[in-house]
Amino acid sequence: MGEAETDDRADTVRLIRLHGPRLQRLAYVLVGDWQDAEDIVLEAFTRTWAHRFRLRAPEAAGAYARRTVVRLAWRMKGSARSARVVVGTPAELPGGDGDSDRRLDLYRNLMDLPPDQRTAVALRFLEGLTETEAAALLRCPVGTVKSRTARGLERLRQLMVTEDEDA
Repeated sequence: MGEAETDDRADTVRLIRLHGPRLQRLAYVLVGDWQDAEDIVLEAFTRTWAHRFRLRAPEAAGAYARRTVVRLAWRMKGSARSARVVVGTPAELPGGDGDSDRRLDLYRNLMDLPPDQRTAVALRFLEGLTETEAAALLRCPVGTVKSRTARGLERLRQLMVTEDEDA
């Protein structure tokens, strides 16, 4: 094995360690199934590997992998596969040791959002992207990200309040 190939493998391992868990959480929020999320992230890293010579900077490779995760998730949601009901939230999802039932409700309700709103909310609040960054990733105007995020958050508030009233 040559030195360049060893460096490529080491870079790939670093990329996966650095971005893997975060991308898996994003994919899970977008598709609602942990196994599908794993498949999406694996495919995203495979595609990132194929473009590794263009993506030398770790930030560029991470951004490419994130964009690929979003596109693959949208494609999966648009395919004949139906969304699965979220029956449990993996421990790796963000949130403290606090109210796990509340977090599970939040993730279930996220799955009730239309894909465009769910993606905007996930990119803004799970990934921490600015509106401009999210718009660039989604290749849409900033105003579109703002409106999708606002509608998604409003719908989440309605769903969460309804569940609180039912409880």
